[in-house]
Amino acid sequence: MASLQIAETKEAKLREARKVLRELMETVDNVLADIEGYSKTYDGYWLEKTWVHNKLKKKYFYYYLKSKTKKPKSIYLGTIPPDYYLLKDLKQYVAKLRYIQQLLVELLANLDHLEFATKTVERLKKIYVPKAKLKAKDIPVDSSSS
Repeated sequence: MASLQIAETKEAKLREARKVLRELMETVDNVLADIEGYSKTYDGYWLEKTWVHNKLKKKYFYYYLKSKTKKPKSIYLGTIPPDYYLLKDLKQYVAKLRYIQQLLVELLANLDHLEFATKTVERLKKIYVPKAKLKAKDIPVDSSSS
C-alpha cells in the first residue's frame, strides 16, 4: 500500500514537472515570436558616424547604417534612433532563446525516459520477490568428509 502511494506521488511529480516545462516552452515560443521580427531590423548593418564641415567650417556629424552585403548599402539616419542599441543585440538573445528551447525539448524527452524507468521499477517491485538470504548455520555440512 505504501509503495502504491509513493508511486502515485512520483507520477504526480512527473506530471507537474511536465506541465511546468510545457508552460515554460510556450512562454519561450511566445517571446521568440515577438522578438524575431525586431531582431531583423538592423541585421547586417553597422552604425557609422560621419564627420562633416559646414560652410562656416563648423564640424558636426551624421549617423549612417552601412552594410557590405545588403541593399541599400548606406542608410542615412541623421541622429541615432532611440531603439538602435536595444535592437542591435537582439540577434544574440534570439540565439540564446533558441538554445533554451532546445534544452527544454531535451528535458521533456529525458522526462519521458524517467517516467518509463519509474514505471518499470514499480512493475519489477510487484513481480520480483527477493529470495531469502541463507545464514551459515542453515547450510548443511557433510560430516563424512572430515
